[in-house]
Amino acid sequence: MFYLYHCCFIGVWTGIYTHYVMSKNSYQDKIKPYEKQQQKDSSTIEALQQNVVALENKQVELEEQAQDKSSNEGLPEEVNATIEGFVEAEYTYTNTQERAENILPFITAEMVPYFQQGETTSDSKNVVKVQSNLTKQEIGHYFLEDEKCQVTVRAWSAFQVDNQKKTENQVLLDLELVKDETGKWFIDSQEIATIQ
Repeated sequence: MFYLYHCCFIGVWTGIYTHYVMSKNSYQDKIKPYEKQQQKDSSTIEALQQNVVALENKQVELEEQAQDKSSNEGLPEEVNATIEGFVEAEYTYTNTQERAENILPFITAEMVPYFQQGETTSDSKNVVKVQSNLTKQEIGHYFLEDEKCQVTVRAWSAFQVDNQKKTENQVLLDLELVKDETGKWFIDSQEIATIQ
């Protein structure tokens, strides 16, 4: 009796275990395609996240470029011409005397001494050769009211002394312009900040 009972018990457990193993294998076979799809989806999600990061970086870069764009569209043409001519004359020259002469049409009488202080008149044959070229300028923020205009200009230039290595410079110019009685605009003051 005990033997029969024991056999039945073992048989039941063997049946349950066999059913469990078969169910487990059947279940694993059913979920294999889903696991493969999940791995595929994970790879896709990772690639998309990398694309999002790349796009966010590109957006930041484009926003920075947009901030660097000139906002001089609202300035009168005469003001633009004075600013552009002044900056060109200030950063494109081969000696300080040439610069002072080229800059005269754009400045008030109060600004003349500012540009004449660097002039040197020497009969020496050991003249230092200087070459400065404006490479780019952008008119930034400005405030225009009646006969006065305050403006910030970013200017890039290349500067070389004799045969030394050429250096690239970038400056911010805070300029103040005034309009005379004839309606012509002139630079009345400037402050320069070098950008590293």
